[in-house]
Amino acid sequence: MSESKPNGDRLHDLFQKVRELRDEARVQANLAKKDAEDEWKELEERWQKAKTERERVSQIVGETAKGARSAAELALEELRKGYEKLRRG
Repeated sequence: MSESKPNGDRLHDLFQKVRELRDEARVQANLAKKDAEDEWKELEERWQKAKTERERVSQIVGETAKGARSAAELALEELRKGYEKLRRG
């Protein structure tokens, strides 16, 4: 026959389990935050480069501008996707 724990012991065990889960959740949240911050930093660096490229493309004329414009559009599209991914979490 198995003995059941007194209510106080079960409450203590449950409290300890919840504390452990809370601590694990906090660590995971901090890791996710760090990952998001790292991704944000990378995207911001790419954003600055895209802004510079856009300014350069705006100054270029003729046939060369088409290729540079396509490259700038591609870079902006990749940034858009990155920001959307980050926003969705």
